Amino acid sequence: MTKIALLPVLSTVSLCVALGAQKPYVVEASLRVADTSNRSAMPPILPLAESVSLASASKPEDLIEVKSGKCMIGSKEITVGVGKSGKELAQPDLLLVDADGDGLIVQEERFPLAVTEQDVRGAKVLRGAPVDVALGVAQIAAKITFAESNGRASIGVTFPDYLGADLDVAGKKRIVCVLDADHDGKYGTIGDSWGLATAGADRPLTPYALVGITNQVFEDGHRIGVTVDGSKFLVRAKPADGPDPQDEGAQRARIEHLWSGRFDKEREQFVTERKVDTSRPLAPKPIEWNYVTFDEALALGKKANKPVFVDVMAFWCVWCYRMDYYTYPDAEVAASLSGDFIPVKIIQEQARGEDYTRVIEQLKKLTNSGGIPAMGVFRGDGELLHAISGWKAPVDFVSDLTTALAKH
Repeated sequence: MTKIALLPVLSTVSLCVALGAQKPYVVEASLRVADTSNRSAMPPILPLAESVSLASASKPEDLIEVKSGKCMIGSKEITVGVGKSGKELAQPDLLLVDADGDGLIVQEERFPLAVTEQDVRGAKVLRGAPVDVALGVAQIAAKITFAESNGRASIGVTFPDYLGADLDVAGKKRIVCVLDADHDGKYGTIGDSWGLATAGADRPLTPYALVGITNQVFEDGHRIGVTVDGSKFLVRAKPADGPDPQDEGAQRARIEHLWSGRFDKEREQFVTERKVDTSRPLAPKPIEWNYVTFDEALALGKKANKPVFVDVMAFWCVWCYRMDYYTYPDAEVAASLSGDFIPVKIIQEQARGEDYTRVIEQLKKLTNSGGIPAMGVFRGDGELLHAISGWKAPVDFVSDLTTALAKH
């Protein structure tokens, strides 16, 4: 299924772009589908997706049971859910979608749902076959799936379409990928995002690793930007010594906002399951992180005679951003990191040189884990004093910071 509104007719033409010139190259783009069904041949980019938790809801007279939830698609609030059409049914057989966002689910917005039951490590799991639906005012193409496990039901809404073009960047095959991140049915508007994918890469780009449509990507000694003009990309590249700090800051802010929106939805359930103490006060202002090289961080620590706290993370790392959402805003945590330490973030996608790998390898020696989130406290001379592995609730994290300070 493709978008059927607000899009020009697109044609597929692959062009090679040699970097170095100041004038924009015009590249024909095509509407493509990020098909993730074949794990051995993944697309260059993962699609945008929403997860909607379902709860029991009021039902029409002809249905036995209904569970539903809501999500925003562009400017429209869309209700999605499942229902049973007969008492004899053990599983839902209807997908219910307020596809046009008018607040009503009419007969045409009920879709047959095929549900299978699986045994996953002794637990019963229900999974529904994907259903293609066009959503919202702009009729955005979506695949909707149902799942239920341990009594928790949810709907997954995936948007597989993206605008793509093949390029040759400094002798390397690249794919420009633009996502309609604001779900307005148009590509290249201010709320959209883009990235450069590597052709044939083992890992696709994720929506959390993209930049805003007005921001540039640093690649092979060039800053590269793209704008969308109908069915064409205008690709600009100019030599540069490194990324633009303003672009990098905008990317970090954008991705933190995406994760925060996701965590807002999970908050009640998460704090209950993890026993997070929500009565603890929050910091009056956020931590001012230093986004510098590891060597620059050590120099800051030596100059201030403070230990250096390094948070090693990545844009795709859900637990890293749970630290940002649940832990770092805590008043006691923020006061300690801002006052007793030099707080530094090393982000995989924005790391300088081999900094990310270099720090991870040191932390591995103390934690026996190479995963992230991974945090370490260092002296200004580079000696690792204390390592912290995995997400920590504020009260536990404060204990780690106290231990680290005692070693300085």
